[in-house]
Amino acid sequence: MLSTLTNTIFKSGSLTNTEVASKAAPFSPPKLVKQSDVPETLPVSWYTNDKVVGLAKAKLFDQGWHFITIVGAFHEDQANQNGLEGGLQFEFIGNAFFGLCTVDDVESVKEIEMYYGDFKSVTEGCETIEERINRCRSGNLKKVRHVVTDNGLVFVTHNPDECEMWDYFGGELQQFVSGEKANCRNFPLRKRLVYECDYNFITFLDGYQECLHCKYTHPGLASMYPFESYKVDNHTNFSRHHCNPTDGYDLDDGLFL
Repeated sequence: MLSTLTNTIFKSGSLTNTEVASKAAPFSPPKLVKQSDVPETLPVSWYTNDKVVGLAKAKLFDQGWHFITIVGAFHEDQANQNGLEGGLQFEFIGNAFFGLCTVDDVESVKEIEMYYGDFKSVTEGCETIEERINRCRSGNLKKVRHVVTDNGLVFVTHNPDECEMWDYFGGELQQFVSGEKANCRNFPLRKRLVYECDYNFITFLDGYQECLHCKYTHPGLASMYPFESYKVDNHTNFSRHHCNPTDGYDLDDGLFL
């Protein structure tokens, strides 16, 4: 800033070097900050302590309603894709469950066949997809409580006593999951990402939420959706993360959920 000021003054010819130096602000050493004045962040134990992880599982992920995928993920055309062999497995923070790929009409389906357990273990010995599906249907498997929204989003809850989903989100979610732009029923499951990690799920979720903002890893995404326009609006039991694309919104961009 001082060099800019100097160049400007010399061009006008109003001051000398000595006068410029005398008008510069005196140097002040940085103030020492007390430890008590430093903003607190999450302690390391949040990511490493088993009791903290267990508390998060019991109070957060075993309760409430959680978005897991779109109805297109259970389309019958997905039965042979990505090695699914008829079922889509979920390892939801210690609550293992799966959904059968039996949806033939994504526009009208209102319920998914979802059961607790491990799909491969339940269908062990079955040779065809039909045998696997029939095994799951005829077995004494506990069904997963879930909701399929009008626009094709699938939410689950592992608490049988949890309130209705729309009430859980305070009646504020409908405005974001209605209308043609929010219709996800025709979106196919292009690729399923599976991550294997040796750290706890809190660490994984914290890192995953940041990865899409990385300009190095996702330069195209960062260019279209610049981090400078990123905004978070908090609502009842959910937050809306959004930004304004540089060239306007285009349905062909796809959907990030």
